[in-house]
Amino acid sequence: MKNYLLHLLLFILFLSCGKPIIIKFNGERKEEVVTYSSFLDGKRFFIDKSISPDFEDWIVYETSGSFSNSSIIKYDKALFSGDLSGNIYYFSDSSDSRRGVLKHKGSIEISPVIIKGQLIFAVNEFNQKYSTIYFYSIGTGKYLKEIKLYDNLQNEFAVLDDSFFVLTQNGLLIKYGSSGKKEWQLELDAEVYSDPIINDGKLFILTSDGFLKIISGGKGNLIKSLKLSESFESAPYVCKSYIVACDTYGNVFKYDYNGEQLHWESHIGSKILAEPVGNNSREIFIADLSGKLTKLSGDDGRIVWQYNSSGILNTAPLVFNNLIIQTDQNKKVHLIDLNGNSVKIISFPGRIKMKPAFIDGVLFIGGDDGLIYSYKVNPL
Repeated sequence: MKNYLLHLLLFILFLSCGKPIIIKFNGERKEEVVTYSSFLDGKRFFIDKSISPDFEDWIVYETSGSFSNSSIIKYDKALFSGDLSGNIYYFSDSSDSRRGVLKHKGSIEISPVIIKGQLIFAVNEFNQKYSTIYFYSIGTGKYLKEIKLYDNLQNEFAVLDDSFFVLTQNGLLIKYGSSGKKEWQLELDAEVYSDPIINDGKLFILTSDGFLKIISGGKGNLIKSLKLSESFESAPYVCKSYIVACDTYGNVFKYDYNGEQLHWESHIGSKILAEPVGNNSREIFIADLSGKLTKLSGDDGRIVWQYNSSGILNTAPLVFNNLIIQTDQNKKVHLIDLNGNSVKIISFPGRIKMKPAFIDGVLFIGGDDGLIYSYKVNPL
């Protein structure tokens, strides 16, 4: 009888822990590399299209936890996303059925990437001072490798060719090959609270002590270290030979990093965590924590308009040629035209946390309730 009860107890415990469902995928389209920016033509948050504001409700995907500012990625007809309960989910792009889940004890705070058929993601261990990077084959459904780092990972992976870069909060930058072999590492001598940005084979990183660090993506040598401000917590916008950077005090700089010359400085006045977004018309869009979305002239830094959401804006907007989509932690998504006028406001039952994603004509919005809402978006 005692043995029976013991086996029953172990069985119940096994069920409660949740046996991982293998993600085994055999699709037709085999991209070598998939990242959050893959379907934005590498331009981060600017999409060179005009769209209708009349979205069509599509599919609601259910997860077990909330989200950080990570997002969703797509490989062929498969969608992958992580949540703060430590799970990686595999969904179909055409139904709300959950095809698989990989469960871990910890939280996933950055978006996964796919390199050469490997799903690569990071888990911050609960109550521990380390994180684990997992390499999982989506063709065979097997774990291939894991790497432990003694720091939390909250800055997104950056991918160059078939290598990827890990940037810890303590300012350690590491380059790994697709097999997980470490190619080099570099200490930045400062904490970093923003994503590394790749442009022209170089990494651009803003540090918490106000420096712009430019690093060669190939060899890992420090090309430049420029003091621009007192503190940064958002990633820069990089275009040609200049960057636009927003510091934690609401100052915005356009800086020529080749000539080491300041073009202009503007003051918004509120803390900024979201990276700035530029479009083809030399306009800059910046969301701040006071709830304002600001449009600046890229030529002189002049404030063109400010839209007040009355909420909290901590993620960058998606900027189209005729419309801006701005998520708001105050349970809303704002649709704004390029003149700063409200077109539509979509309300949600919980806070909006995930970075918005636009993939193959579908918009994805992640809520604090663990739901990922998707909408079909029609072109104009």
